[in-house]
Amino acid sequence: MLTWPSPGDLLAGILFSAIGYVAFSQGRRQGNSLKIWLGVALMGYSYLVSGPWLTWGIGLVLTVLYWRSRSL
Repeated sequence: MLTWPSPGDLLAGILFSAIGYVAFSQGRRQGNSLKIWLGVALMGYSYLVSGPWLTWGIGLVLTVLYWRSRSL
């Protein structure tokens, strides 16, 4: 059965999708495939997981990976 996402899930989805869009755009401009795939992952993972802890946890891990890839 389909359930409505919690407000925390919605906020996480919007926030991490926006970060993912920036990562994807930056990766395309720089030709950096790691940033492109991190951006795609950030934009899409929230559709595949449920629960605020899992959503925020995965989003934070992917964002840290993107942030660390900025120096590469």
